[in-house]
Order: sequence, then structure tokens, then C-alpha cells
Amino acid sequence: MAAPTDPLLAILQDFFNPAEEGWLWLALYDDDAERKIVEQIEGSFDDAAQAAQALGDLINGVPPERAWLAICRSEGRPYESDRELWRRLRAAVTPGKLVDMVAFNARTVWSMREEDVAASRAAG
Repeated sequence: MAAPTDPLLAILQDFFNPAEEGWLWLALYDDDAERKIVEQIEGSFDDAAQAAQALGDLINGVPPERAWLAICRSEGRPYESDRELWRRLRAAVTPGKLVDMVAFNARTVWSMREEDVAASRAAG
């Protein structure tokens, strides 16, 4: 079954622009897919803690049940600051609401959720 965010990710990859390095896209949606909101956040974040606080407040403050983020990275892999943002968001957002954060380019996608699962398996 396709995820509700698959069409958005396909569009982002089709129109990948290296000049958008560090830009974020936030998708908010309900499980029944009736309500969908997509917000483009231009420019890179300088402070992961501050960005996580602002995004967490936004995600927690809106009705849709799920939140998903994508960050444009020319290499298609996250920076350590992206991982820090993900860790801080997981702590700031209502449990179960944050679905994933992916780093992407035109060819590849790196899932923070999948990275967490792999790390957990390796540790345990």
C-alpha cells in the first residue's frame, strides 16, 4: 500500500533543485487522507533545537493526525544537524503523530525512521 506522502515525494524528486539545499517540506494529513496540508519552508535551519521547537509547536497545534517532513540534500543523505532535528522533533511532537523525516535528492531517499530501526536492531 502506498503511503499518503508518496506522491509528494515523487514530485519533490522530479523537480529536485540543488539550489533548494536545506529546504524543508512539511506534510500534515489525516489517516483517512481527507485533510492534507503541505508547507514549504525555504532556507536552511541554523539551529536544530530552535527549528525543532518551532516545528513541534506547529505540528502539535494543528488538527491533522500525522506529520511527515522532507529535507532537500544534494547527496540524498542527512547531515548530522538533520539527525539532531529529527531526534528533537521526536521528543517535541505528540507520540504517534510524527511519521518520518526523509532527506532526498533526485535519485535517493534516506529515511530517519528506517535509520532508527536499523540502529535499534544493531544495538539489540
